[in-house]
Amino acid sequence: MKRYLLIATLITALGVAGCGGASSLTSAEPASPATPTRTASDACETLWAGQAINAGDVLVSDDGFFLYVTYATTGGWELQLTHLAVADDLSGIPQTKKGNPIPGHFPYAAEHDPTVTMYTYVIPLSDLGDLTDDILVIAAHAEVVNGDWEETAWAGELEFPGKNWATYIEYTLGGGGGIM
Repeated sequence: MKRYLLIATLITALGVAGCGGASSLTSAEPASPATPTRTASDACETLWAGQAINAGDVLVSDDGFFLYVTYATTGGWELQLTHLAVADDLSGIPQTKKGNPIPGHFPYAAEHDPTVTMYTYVIPLSDLGDLTDDILVIAAHAEVVNGDWEETAWAGELEFPGKNWATYIEYTLGGGGGIM
């Protein structure tokens, strides 16, 4: 799996040019863990540091077998730590009783030492269990740095019900991707 993660990261690095979609990553062959495809229907959300600072993007795509979630920073920001949770509804994301997400309890996490500007999680869709529909809730959290400046960051425009600024993404599987 680590080989697939490295290959997917390298391929995605060539194809991610921000949410504007100026760049496109496609393959003449069917998609596999080694060849994710980027289409206009992929979800691409800003990675907001400290609530209002654009620190990069989070790109979400799938090929019917794997879910790809790529964190890509810009403007001098780098990833120090990433946390990711994926569920078929919001209640599947680890949260407090008041609805605040708990990134330390997210099932996917990586410490980046040294820091990196891009990181991709490759998750077999079969690992997500029986999905009730094709819509996924994705909580993408990061700790980012820019020189000596450190911030927490979230991707997405949908807000958790708690009293904080944490956000999440809704993504539709199966080529119809995008934000709900």
